[in-house]
Amino acid sequence: MASYLLKKPMATAVALALLLIVASMGQISHALVALQRSTEMEDIGEAWNKWMAEHSRTYRDEAEKVSRLEAFKANLDFIARYNTAGGKKFSLAINGFADLTHDEFVAVHAGSSFKPVLPGSGRKKVLGVNITALGVDLKAVDWRVRGAVTDVKVQGQCGSSWAFSAVAAVEGIHQITTGNLVSLSEQQLVDCDPHSNGCDGGVPDNPFRYIIDNGGIDRDDEYPYKAVQGTCSNIGTTPAARIRGFQDLPKGDEAALAMAVARQPVSCHRRVITGTPILFRWRLHR
Repeated sequence: MASYLLKKPMATAVALALLLIVASMGQISHALVALQRSTEMEDIGEAWNKWMAEHSRTYRDEAEKVSRLEAFKANLDFIARYNTAGGKKFSLAINGFADLTHDEFVAVHAGSSFKPVLPGSGRKKVLGVNITALGVDLKAVDWRVRGAVTDVKVQGQCGSSWAFSAVAAVEGIHQITTGNLVSLSEQQLVDCDPHSNGCDGGVPDNPFRYIIDNGGIDRDDEYPYKAVQGTCSNIGTTPAARIRGFQDLPKGDEAALAMAVARQPVSCHRRVITGTPILFRWRLHR
């Protein structure tokens, strides 16, 4: 009996303690959630400040900064959900476009500067070489690995994707032909191509014609990119690269496109980009 009376107060105390813990679980839960959210906000704020410093980003006023931060947080959330889901051949990370919404990115950087070629206005040719017959494995050709592709470039707030598209193709064939990979000048095309519209759009055919007629194109470090249309100036005394002609592929012919890519990097201009946006940097899982 004495033993029982000794244990009963202790059991009561434990039971009361458990009741207090159970009663306060809701408050503890809310406190933990609040702490987690506070930590997440601190992490986002730190990432935001680091990103702005890395990309030298400034905004007109506080309202614009708040709006850009919201887009930044939404992109971080998308990246986290995408990478957490797994099962993909690549993962995503933020890049210099992380303060834009998907629609904003597409409006400027996904082909909105494309200007259709009028019927009969271009010299249309069909690639006539059967690459498969030559024993080339179309799926094994990667011009990045073969050193025919320069580093990623950024067009900025200028509708000059047509110039970047054309320059990339010329850089590729120049490297394949000469063995030298040279970064060429998009700005020269933006300023000088009389048949294109600078930052207001164009098609890759026109700059090809300009490069042919001009006797070549300068290096990017001689005629650097400024993301605005300026006065034409042929700076280089000797063009860095030349081309003699170009070929257009039939629309929708994937076999012809595959054969063309097996020969060299090609200029491919699309008005709409679907699927995972290139708003984010992606890392291939090998």
